[in-house]
Amino acid sequence: MGEIDIEMRNIIGKFLHFGRKDEEVVKKMGMIREHFTFTGRVQGVGFRFRTGNLAKRYGVTGWVQNNYDGSVEAEMQGREEELDKIIQSLQQDSYIRIDWMTRNRIEIEPGEKRFYVRY
Repeated sequence: MGEIDIEMRNIIGKFLHFGRKDEEVVKKMGMIREHFTFTGRVQGVGFRFRTGNLAKRYGVTGWVQNNYDGSVEAEMQGREEELDKIIQSLQQDSYIRIDWMTRNRIEIEPGEKRFYVRY
């Protein structure tokens, strides 16, 4: 990484209220971020509400939203074990039926503080 890259990273870090030290702490804690798309009986059954409650329970940050095509999309950030627990709980819910799920690892957002349900 060149001098310009390091300087730009520091400027961006100050703007977003996190720095290199925060990013290192996040990595040491084993934090990951994943993007999900769920299809099945996932709208009109409390999917977003349930996901938000589970995220708060497990200390996961990110967001969840309904899509116009009937799917639900989410980004979740936390330890992999916590993300797995959320998915397991959603799959075991009696009202929710996940027929298909995509799950892709993406870059973490070190400054993120909470989980949002998007409307």
